[in-house]
Amino acid sequence: MPTPQEKLIDAHIGHSLDLLRLSSGDWRQVKKILLDLEKDLIKQIADIDVNRPVQAIYRRQRLTKLLESTQETIKQKYELIRYEHSLMLEDVAEYENAFTRKNLNASFGVDIAADAITTTQAKAIVNDTLILGASAADWWARQEATTQAKFADAMRQGWEQGESIDQMVRRVRGTASTTGIMDVSKRDAESLVRTSVAAISGQSRVDTIEANDDLLNGYIHVSTLDNRTTLQCMVRDNKKWNMKKEPIGHSIPFRQTPIHWQCRSTIVPWLKSWEELGSKVKVKVPEKMRSSLDGYVPAKTSYEDWLKSRTKEDQLDILGKTRFNLWEKGELTLRQMVNTNDRPLTIDQLRKKL
Repeated sequence: MPTPQEKLIDAHIGHSLDLLRLSSGDWRQVKKILLDLEKDLIKQIADIDVNRPVQAIYRRQRLTKLLESTQETIKQKYELIRYEHSLMLEDVAEYENAFTRKNLNASFGVDIAADAITTTQAKAIVNDTLILGASAADWWARQEATTQAKFADAMRQGWEQGESIDQMVRRVRGTASTTGIMDVSKRDAESLVRTSVAAISGQSRVDTIEANDDLLNGYIHVSTLDNRTTLQCMVRDNKKWNMKKEPIGHSIPFRQTPIHWQCRSTIVPWLKSWEELGSKVKVKVPEKMRSSLDGYVPAKTSYEDWLKSRTKEDQLDILGKTRFNLWEKGELTLRQMVNTNDRPLTIDQLRKKL
């Protein structure tokens, strides 16, 4: 019979996949805005046609007009991305708090976890959380500046070489064999979307753990174990830290997830045993829950082990019919198994799972 700690870790393994699917849904929305930006830039290139006049002075004027016009276009699209993504991350912070509280209560068999965070607190988490050194808003500002600079450089190069509209468009859109400006912007944006969802959910979870320090010993790091797992996540898997974030039984320092770009590791609450809880618990915990609250931390579980333990209905929901059939036959790799681009979730769909 699984202990409460085992059930808690099991729930978070499945939850980490839900967050991947959530980030896939968010990425689709951001990608749509970037595709609109690409179309707008291409239209402006065609409308202004910097190399149509023969005289250089008029060609330069057209180049200046193009760069000024597209600078505003790029700015507006990234402002829209920042705004919509920020709202989505606030939802993630609130949802993560609700998920963590729900599973803590389920572990103890009674409603005992601290109250839900407010919308204001969720906003603060989004604004204050650093994603590998900067906030989500700062990263979007950097990506906007990079797109602006790369586009301007490419247009100046095309202007100098007297390129046709089609040639300059290829600099933006790319081809089957060459990478365009917007290809790079999309790649960087997807990485930021996925990593920021992990960062905000991780910070909200840690805040919830800290708010329930009377029920918990500290933190457990759980890594998604497959052929994409980095060494730094492998060595942290199943390691424990107390509430002061001091290592227990090892010397590896605590690191808030994500550890790196597109990291899939997660932090899980480390439950106190019934003996450790003692008189700190102000409500009556069912006797059957008391006996199972032993503070035991199970051995690591791989993602594939976890998936095999799910019902067929869960497996179909996670993988989709085609991938499920391939996986069941042993024809699907672990790398393909965690590709969630075609199995997105919205925050509303995720809330229905609570």
